[in-house]
Amino acid sequence: MPTIINSCAFVHIILSPELSCPMKDMEARNTVFQSISVILKQSRNKPIIVNGDFDHVHILFELNPYISLGEIIEKLKTGTEQNAEISKLIKGFKWQEGYFAVSEGLSHVRKTKRYIKNQAEYHRLISFREEYINLLKENGIEFDPKGLFDFHQ
Repeated sequence: MPTIINSCAFVHIILSPELSCPMKDMEARNTVFQSISVILKQSRNKPIIVNGDFDHVHILFELNPYISLGEIIEKLKTGTEQNAEISKLIKGFKWQEGYFAVSEGLSHVRKTKRYIKNQAEYHRLISFREEYINLLKENGIEFDPKGLFDFHQ
């Protein structure tokens, strides 16, 4: 008899493309975001929302308990880079090394979803760098300022 796992784990991830290939074109950005949702579904994760700006993407999803977060990140990065190459929408598209990931409790999912949905409004007021550092601090994640993403200007 298979082991039954009863779980409900939500994860908020942030990825950032390399400086040489920002997602400035809305069609390209939407293609990357769609690709992320498809990859999550293929690995039996449940995407809640994928959105961001030219220099980063926020991903909120329900985690499949049979796959590690590291495997998901690898699938997302590799898959979206390949899809961007095939579609030729972002020449030489690559993600930066590393990522931000934090678990979200069920009681915070609605708030996080709204926050991710409103990225365009949010970034009229604050840069991605400021946002990222604030998220690290809010979540009690220790960091070395030299070890962060390379931020687009």
